[in-house]
Amino acid sequence: MTFISRTILLVLGVLFVILLMNNLHNGMGHMSGYTDHQNLENVQEFFKSSENQNASPEEIMRIYGTFPSTDHPYYKTHKLHYIYFSADHDDLQSKLKQDKKSIKKGLHEKLGLRRADVILAGMFKGGTGTIMQFLNSHPQIVQLESQGYFSHHDRYILNSFQDHLKIKGNGSVRDDQLILERCTGCFISQAARDRLKVFYPDNHVKFLIMVRDPVDRLISEFTQNFWITGKNLSIEEAYFLPNGSINEDHIAIQKSIYVKHLALWYTMFPRELIYLVDADIFTRQPWVELNKIEQFIGVEHFLNEDKFVPHPTKAFYCILRGNETDVNCMGKAKGRTHPHIKDETIQMLKDYFKVFNEELFALAGKSFAWSRNY
Repeated sequence: MTFISRTILLVLGVLFVILLMNNLHNGMGHMSGYTDHQNLENVQEFFKSSENQNASPEEIMRIYGTFPSTDHPYYKTHKLHYIYFSADHDDLQSKLKQDKKSIKKGLHEKLGLRRADVILAGMFKGGTGTIMQFLNSHPQIVQLESQGYFSHHDRYILNSFQDHLKIKGNGSVRDDQLILERCTGCFISQAARDRLKVFYPDNHVKFLIMVRDPVDRLISEFTQNFWITGKNLSIEEAYFLPNGSINEDHIAIQKSIYVKHLALWYTMFPRELIYLVDADIFTRQPWVELNKIEQFIGVEHFLNEDKFVPHPTKAFYCILRGNETDVNCMGKAKGRTHPHIKDETIQMLKDYFKVFNEELFALAGKSFAWSRNY
């Protein structure tokens, strides 16, 4: 073989290695669970390949269930830091250590207080307000006064045990009753998961998580945060980059990538402690999901179909309290009209979330009624 031939083969070999390493880099961006929006098309193609489209729950846990290192771009200064990293401010860490000691010593028991038995851990714009209202009608369920204790830094620092564990309406709790706490922001917060783990070292707690169609959830958040506040932004301006691609570093987008967050929950808590509520079924037939929740948390069957009536003007249900004339419906802000969004925008969002949805179904071992939309 001549010198020129060997040189050509060497150059071709180097080019092949460079091309191979570039493809691996694009794949590993998603394999690590944190993608670069500039490589989004390559990442999505990687996951659509036959090698990855049927990932097992174990593989999905390997992808998303590993906590990122401190050299990750979200560490410290990034606005998404709190999703994947625990809060490291001195006062927050001090409170965490204080709670750990207090729980170990049984301070809440000495004060005659009970921790919540069930925590509604999310998700934002998933129907948490409605399900709290319905569950509150159950005679064996009482609610804590405080909300978001574990996910809001200020509330976590400032609230004492007495403040946090106070029953709603200064009520009491019977031995046969369960205490329900709402923490809508807990699902996407690593700091909240850390605090919950400290508060429940014995895992004596159960979690409810509302799982809504991710595109519907995103549009609902946009409606609340931008459209009705008169900020005069389109959804494309709010959640897309100037080049027309989805801004996956936007917090609202990250909230709808459910598989990332659920994998971290499964890393820290046994999956048998977590019930994923199908928000689509809950909207159309609330008693179906509520009956499953009653079984999951261990209370008597009470919230049956005859306790619900359709809302007179909106596409959801109200609950009867006591008699047929005492109808309790959610406020005017619920079921608000959404802005018109272009079909191509909705389709682009569906295409983006579809792969993540399929991974969620595999990890959770169940699909949801809204999956028919994809």
